[in-house]
Amino acid sequence: MLTFIAGLLVGSVTAGIIFGGNKFNLNKINDKRQRAKEERIAKVLDLLKKQNRITNNDVESLLAISDRTASRYLDELEDQGFIRKHGRTRATYYTKL
Repeated sequence: MLTFIAGLLVGSVTAGIIFGGNKFNLNKINDKRQRAKEERIAKVLDLLKKQNRITNNDVESLLAISDRTASRYLDELEDQGFIRKHGRTRATYYTKL
C-alpha cells in the first residue's frame, strides 16, 4: 500500500511538472506563431503595394504556403477591409482598398 501511495505521489508531481509547466510554453509558442502570421500577412500587403492586383497563387508562391492557407490569409485581409475580392472562379484576384 505504501508503494502505491508513493507511486501516486511521484506520478502526480511528474504530471504537474510535465503538464502544468507547459501553459507558459504554449503561450510562447502561440505568440511566436501569431507574430509569424502577422509578418506573412504584411508581406502580402507589401506585394499588393508593388502590384495593382494579386492572386491566390501569388500569395502561395511568395510565402511558400498551401492554397488553403493563402485563401485564409486573403479572406482575413478582405474581412478586415484591407483588400477587395474580384471574381469567384479561378480568375479571382484581389486589389487594395
